[in-house]
Amino acid sequence: MDNAARWFLAGIVVSLINTGLVIAFIGIPGVTDDRTSAEVRVVEVPSPPVTYIVVVDADGNVLVERTALDAGASAADAATMMLSGQTLRFAAPVFAPIARPTFVAAQDGVAYVTSQGKFELWRVGLDGTTRRLDLDGIDDLGSIVMDVDVTTNGTMYVLVSDGVFDWRIYRGVEGDWTQIASSILSGWSGQLIALSVADNEGIYLTATEPAGVYRMVPPFREVSEWVPGTSALGVDVSADEGLLVYAAPQTDPVNPLAQVGYVRDGRFGSWQSLYAGCGTDASAMASATATATAATTAEATATAEADAEATVEPVQKRPLVGPKFPRDVAIIDSGRILVVDSLNHIVRLQEWDGGSEDVFGVACEQGGDARHLLNPRGAAIDGAGNVFITDTANNRVVVLAAR
Repeated sequence: MDNAARWFLAGIVVSLINTGLVIAFIGIPGVTDDRTSAEVRVVEVPSPPVTYIVVVDADGNVLVERTALDAGASAADAATMMLSGQTLRFAAPVFAPIARPTFVAAQDGVAYVTSQGKFELWRVGLDGTTRRLDLDGIDDLGSIVMDVDVTTNGTMYVLVSDGVFDWRIYRGVEGDWTQIASSILSGWSGQLIALSVADNEGIYLTATEPAGVYRMVPPFREVSEWVPGTSALGVDVSADEGLLVYAAPQTDPVNPLAQVGYVRDGRFGSWQSLYAGCGTDASAMASATATATAATTAEATATAEADAEATVEPVQKRPLVGPKFPRDVAIIDSGRILVVDSLNHIVRLQEWDGGSEDVFGVACEQGGDARHLLNPRGAAIDGAGNVFITDTANNRVVVLAAR
């Protein structure tokens, strides 16, 4: 949802009422259209001094509620905060049948989904309808569609694997694809897993061999190492490239402080987590955490030395239990991400300060009913707050339409 840079604030009219209530009317693409408006109420509580905002759409649905603002925040600040969406609320889940869905991208209420080990790309709507997309123009050389991403202007990017170390990247729309990069054109062979693309066409790739997160920019003839030595799987970058997050599961031993990494404004670190995993003994984990903290700090230091412009953000030394095996990540806004915890069978919203909440699934429980997941592999969120989860072992995509 971190789309304030691209969303247009159509108009704002502010009136101050004696009770301290400020009401702002704004038009927001993706939440409202030209015919409707959203109402932003800024409520100031005198004791203790806290400012909250409540956002209601034209139908009376609450979009955001009880979101705290800094002291002295204005109605314009409230409107900006509203754009980032501090709550996620969904209608009843809808399930779209797709065989072994893996990675997913979303935009404007539509998801684009890959299928494990296949040369296929699927379109999924909010109502659960599915349609296989036309890949004419992308040569099938015994290939696999590994991952897909879509930028805010609707341009899709598709990562195709032709073998262990052979890959191609295509840009375009259905039926109109242009190859922009490959292992041959770049002279770089890598065992690629996933990609994410910023609006300026900065492409980020994760690879297991050689392990790391890599970056390409136009004309896409060179691949630069961005986060070296990291065995990353899923990756996501914000539209303005201000934040990069990646899933880097460490299982032997489990390192709860290094399961999800980030790069923000030249700083490297691990996204904190405060939730318990499955069957984890907290006292034993505390000792492992202390060791993991030192290892993470040393790794971050080495990374920073490799990049003279980077600074290392200190890792907080406290016993934490994190995801068991994060498979993918998706940026909501600058302070929140979705983490697909595959072996815990759950997708969680994870905040910058360590807080978290369950989005879908039941931690430590697997299943195929309307509440459970089974080894989910990917998640995506669009600008309106709709979430799509690839419930891989259940052969379905979970569609959570925003309300």
